Amino acid sequence: MKTDGIYAETVRSTFRKKALRTVFIIDDQFPSYEDLAGGEEQSAPFKEKARAQTLYRAFRQHQIPCDVENRIGKLDESIEYIRKSDLIVLDYNLAPNDTRQSIGLIKKLALTKHFNTIVLYTAEENLDEVWLNVAVNLRGDWKEPEEILGEERAKKWAELSDGGVLPATTHALIKESIVSQAPSWPLDDLKAVLDALKAGGFSIEKTDQDLWMHALVHRDVRERLRDDEEGKSAKRQVVRGDCKKNGARWIQCLNCFVAILGKPKIEKPDDTEQDREGSEAEATRIFECLDAAFLDWHPSLVQILISEIQNILELEAFANDEIRLRDPQVQHGLLYFLLSNLETGVTHSDTDRLMPPLQVILDKLLETIRHRITTDGELGSVAQQLFAEELKELQWPIASNNPAESFKKTFAAAKSMARITTKVNNNEVVFKLNSFLSTEPFRGGSVTTGTIFKAEQSDDFWICATPACDLVVRKPAAMQAWSHALDPMRPIVAVKMVADDWNKSLKDATQGKHIFLQTTAGPRGFIALDLDSGQPSYEFLFLHESAKTSAAPSGAEFPSFLASRLEIGSAVQNGVETRSLFERKFFVVGQLRPEYGNRLLQTTGQHLSRLGVDYMKRVPE
Repeated sequence: MKTDGIYAETVRSTFRKKALRTVFIIDDQFPSYEDLAGGEEQSAPFKEKARAQTLYRAFRQHQIPCDVENRIGKLDESIEYIRKSDLIVLDYNLAPNDTRQSIGLIKKLALTKHFNTIVLYTAEENLDEVWLNVAVNLRGDWKEPEEILGEERAKKWAELSDGGVLPATTHALIKESIVSQAPSWPLDDLKAVLDALKAGGFSIEKTDQDLWMHALVHRDVRERLRDDEEGKSAKRQVVRGDCKKNGARWIQCLNCFVAILGKPKIEKPDDTEQDREGSEAEATRIFECLDAAFLDWHPSLVQILISEIQNILELEAFANDEIRLRDPQVQHGLLYFLLSNLETGVTHSDTDRLMPPLQVILDKLLETIRHRITTDGELGSVAQQLFAEELKELQWPIASNNPAESFKKTFAAAKSMARITTKVNNNEVVFKLNSFLSTEPFRGGSVTTGTIFKAEQSDDFWICATPACDLVVRKPAAMQAWSHALDPMRPIVAVKMVADDWNKSLKDATQGKHIFLQTTAGPRGFIALDLDSGQPSYEFLFLHESAKTSAAPSGAEFPSFLASRLEIGSAVQNGVETRSLFERKFFVVGQLRPEYGNRLLQTTGQHLSRLGVDYMKRVPE
């Protein structure tokens, strides 16, 4: 990876220079400000006061506020405090020969909402071993070899194990198992293991090599983790990273990025020019370690833009930037709008009934912020320059007069831009694209236009095709006699979707009649409009409690609501199927993005308002 040019400088800027504004050092041998203020007697027990002074001075010279935590037994209580820092310099051994606390902290920080940048600062000489120890803990889901091999192969495993034939794996093999879902085993290491097995009298068929390599790697990792049952059985996480000889060592998992750096030997400093230069050099070492790690990570254009947007959000005061929001009268008007949309009789204790009107205000504020970000000149400039550099690297445009060949080359170019090196399923990529473009997670407090929901204990799915203004949580006007009388029920038009094979749906995706929904059970495809007529299949549901949704309880996946549905055929009377209203529970599973929801609303409204123009076919001769 090049270390100069527009891309490299942008990566350094967005992930380090702009993003890292405060630092938090965690080391049991560093005195805190409180310890230093307590005098020599209080700070004397800390063996690395000299190194602490060097780092204090180093970060101050870079105008970065710095704090220290040395109460190692209090780390669990300090997670919220720690994660608020932009950079964490973490000692690897927070107790003599004990790395459990530092690795445990990294695992907890990975699960927080904040993106945590960590320099794992260590006196260990074998940095590859440090990398491996952290990475295996973050990945999780290390199985017993017998689980991987199956019953028949497990018998052979036991026999070979008893005979001492099973060889140890290597760091390179374990690393490949950590960072890849479909490992491409390093050939030299793979050959060494296969040769060792062959020398013991056991040859593995080529089709079985992957299974046996996975079993050997999992055995070695489980031995490494020993009594850490939580680390072995934890849910598998996607881990990216590398540990190059004489190069960057880094790990990225969930909301955590870890760069590994060895501690230098520091003599007791004094307040001399030479010592100040040493402090500057140590800060430079830390920043160079981070820069090398970020560049080796090689984030894509999309990742960089997301980071730039986050920097804008954290660095700018939007409350004072948007001229209309600065106006107290606009604030007054928004709050009047909020209060006016409260249901009759709502008090401060009715917290579950406050969210629907608040959601309207939040949507307006977020839309204002969205416009502000998209018109940010610096963000646009960064995006243009990076995109131009990517196109130069790709030698764009692609020369091809064959549409199929052009598609293949464009798809391959996008794969390169996304930094994907493994084989991909083309249809899965296009499905996820369509799903992202058209749907988003449901975050509102009530059903609205484009809300996707399903019936409890059923595979029936619908989309709400009722105008959002009819679903505002307030009593309808008296002139709307029926709606007024039904309140707090809300009648809605619900478009029934027909389940369809998502692979098949992709063939006609551009017709705009399909819905692509990424669910916890995997990808789902639906037909929302009849493929021939383009018309919706709709029915009326009567939603209870003003269409409000109940938050998903602990352990549940989706928010829910109650509605009455007219069901046909629930019983037969005098040979005729009955039609009865039944109260049913429904779960919200997603939300169409506004433009897609409004298109469905328009199509459904057009169908409902069609004119009954009569024509007759000609009379057959």
